Amino acid sequence: MRVAWVVPRFGPAIAGGAEGLCRAVALRLAGDVETTVLTTCATDYTRWTNALPAGEEADGPLRVLRFPVARPRDEPAFQRLSHLAFRAPRDVGLARRWVRSLGPDSPALLEHLREAGDAYDVVCFVPYLYATTALGVHATPARRVLVPCAHDEPPLRLAVYDDAVAHADAFSANTPEEAALLGRRFGIGRRPVGVMGVGVEPPAPADPERFRAAFGISGDYVVCVSRVDPAKGVHLLARRFGLMRRRLGDVTLVLIGPVHEPVPPTPGVVVCGFVDEAVKHDAIAGARALILPSAYESLSIATLEAWLHGRPTVVNAGSDVLVGQTRRSGGGLWFRDAATLEAALLRLLRDPALGDRLGASGRAWTREHVGWERVRAGWLELLGRLA
Repeated sequence: MRVAWVVPRFGPAIAGGAEGLCRAVALRLAGDVETTVLTTCATDYTRWTNALPAGEEADGPLRVLRFPVARPRDEPAFQRLSHLAFRAPRDVGLARRWVRSLGPDSPALLEHLREAGDAYDVVCFVPYLYATTALGVHATPARRVLVPCAHDEPPLRLAVYDDAVAHADAFSANTPEEAALLGRRFGIGRRPVGVMGVGVEPPAPADPERFRAAFGISGDYVVCVSRVDPAKGVHLLARRFGLMRRRLGDVTLVLIGPVHEPVPPTPGVVVCGFVDEAVKHDAIAGARALILPSAYESLSIATLEAWLHGRPTVVNAGSDVLVGQTRRSGGGLWFRDAATLEAALLRLLRDPALGDRLGASGRAWTREHVGWERVRAGWLELLGRLA
């Protein structure tokens, strides 16, 4: 079977959730299907500047074809269009202009889908949001799987995505909550929907003291593993943490992830930036809790990793996905505002045994329900139905 994956940017150094999901799944299916990744030369999702050479390369067993981006994003124009489009979500023409402005604008990639699309049995598009999916799903004659990575946000309401979803032959959702959202928003009928998610490998033994020594952290700490970006709620978390730290006691908030917008210096907040996997797991293993402040998630790998280390989580109740994951696992708490965030942290800091019990529940659930073999089998079943 010949399968292509269309994703706006791709590679081992790309830290994005959807892009990381695409690469992880493609690598684990490469032994079963002939796999090609169709992507752009960009690495930065805010500008789409061509940073890598066009043409063919290999990423382990994966064949990767990179296509140039015709023009970088004009941010002021994009912001103006966002203001207009979100106020008139059913205006198809305006929504199409917004998608093209969002990018990445790669006519060469779309031309490849039109001219060479019959070289693939199935083409998978990840995620729903970008122009590579919204415009590319029309271009290929192959069967199409949409991997939306969707959450309830203003772009999901734009009319341009109704047409994109209408052209999909099947869907892969990350969680039951995402599948339900797709059904409510688009009415996908009897088309196949697989709830695949992602597999998580059991972590190697971690060394929290090594992490503490590397970053000069003493005493208790909580960790947030996320892109450091206001859109992810990280800046609001840091600001709230600075205000409540006097009541929480001598505890540090550690931020781990690529920094897209610096956090203002805040007492008790340590920004580690992007770190390798070993450092990340060292940090998680020693934390009193992992906090995920984003309300817009289709799946959280960080919470799964925290549970495998036996650590509890505190997630944003504005995300049905995160609350659903937490309910199913019994692995943590959730918050709605600054007061409930402070209450959750106080409970875990004052009662370490509670955190250990929640973490143990999360670990047991994750070990039983989250594994790559289940994900691989689900994907092969879905691809087989289409091809």
